[in-house]
Amino acid sequence: MSYIPKETIEKVKSIGLLTYLRKENPYDLVAHGNGEYSLRSHSSLKISRNGLWHWFSRGSVGGRSALDYLIKVEGFSFLDAVRKLSDSATNTGATEPTEKEKRTLVLPPKHENDIKVFQYLTRDRGIDHEIVREFIEVGAIYESKYTGQISGKVFTNAVFVGRDEKGAIRQASIRGIGSGFKGEAAGSDKRYSFSVSPGKSDTAHIYESAIDILSYLSILKEYRKPVYRDHHMSLSGIYMPGHDADGQRVPIALERFLNTYPEIQKVVLHLDNDPAGRLSSAAIIKALAKAGIDAASSPPVIDGYDVNDYLRHVIRRMGCRTR
Repeated sequence: MSYIPKETIEKVKSIGLLTYLRKENPYDLVAHGNGEYSLRSHSSLKISRNGLWHWFSRGSVGGRSALDYLIKVEGFSFLDAVRKLSDSATNTGATEPTEKEKRTLVLPPKHENDIKVFQYLTRDRGIDHEIVREFIEVGAIYESKYTGQISGKVFTNAVFVGRDEKGAIRQASIRGIGSGFKGEAAGSDKRYSFSVSPGKSDTAHIYESAIDILSYLSILKEYRKPVYRDHHMSLSGIYMPGHDADGQRVPIALERFLNTYPEIQKVVLHLDNDPAGRLSSAAIIKALAKAGIDAASSPPVIDGYDVNDYLRHVIRRMGCRTR
């Protein structure tokens, strides 16, 4: 998708943020009864009745379209944002889907093999070979079929699935292999993100992404510690509060997880070691304290790093090698 037709760009620009979120992630919307909304994931971002949105914790950041939101808030490149919205543009009409409408999860079709996703996670991300194989074998990770091209280069995606208590797939996080694309499958229920649960454990480790979970499991293995002893869950993205950590709610994915595993009494947060990650950790810790859950933050030791950075740039430099 190196060339984007003008008519496609115009259609994408016409998609309002509220329309986009109602279709793709209604669980993130918080209605305030006056036609206005805020987001669970970015509590200081407000959507007004006329469709304009403003991210108050970021000063002048705002706009009207979903394209503006993906670029300014979620960090998408223009090309990736257009790609993510192009399908939605063809489906927008006079009637918008409501929050109560049942959505169908549309998973990316599977590639005939998982060679590229295996290489991406082990070679590029430094994750342990055996751990990657285990997740691929149980269908928690797979490679999608050909999805497009950038500057003539064909790319596919790594897909990380989240299941409900009955084992049904309810959510899928998508990471481009070589394209930098990040997103979710259409119809994903953000309450059911990628996770690992061994059975009975009173401790849960929380991360921003599925790759961070796999990275931490690899670190445990390098240090010869039990790999699958505790619960591990991804938030499928950063949980961004306002300027302060007061008055924040537990993220909906974590709230559902704690309700599913009531034996959990301790939560360890492994969010990124940057201002957003530290502020998010503080907000979650305060919210969990109100619920009687002991929580603490254990970010990567180097400023600006995430768990995968720590695995690749610290652990590997100590002489450890991916098995």
